[in-house]
Amino acid sequence: MPRRKVLVADDDRDIVLALRIRLEAAGYEVVTALDGREALAGIRAERPDLAILDINMPEFTGFAVVDELKSAGGAALPIIFLTADTAEKSQVKAFHRGIRHYLTKPYDPRTLVVLVEHALAEAGRGAA
Repeated sequence: MPRRKVLVADDDRDIVLALRIRLEAAGYEVVTALDGREALAGIRAERPDLAILDINMPEFTGFAVVDELKSAGGAALPIIFLTADTAEKSQVKAFHRGIRHYLTKPYDPRTLVVLVEHALAEAGRGAA
């Protein structure tokens, strides 16, 4: 079975590296981006099975990436927001946009891997 592909987008290089290491150890292929525009280009080019997006990124925010995907017909991509934004209004805004998993920083890497597995299973894309 081919490995599932996950796109990770965060403007903090250390977080991107930590996520890449953890997800690759869990059996996923990882594509990375350091801002919202790179994330959008990576999603279009790499066609990942799931995306993990920070909300506050340069160029495009995580919300802008989601809105652009939806307007282009890519709403079926499972997305996890991993963010320092703990505001309830941001969580509600995310849920209204169809984001089912919202994890705040600092986060437990094991919890993130479980959320990836669950999001892929919910989307019918299977786990790694």
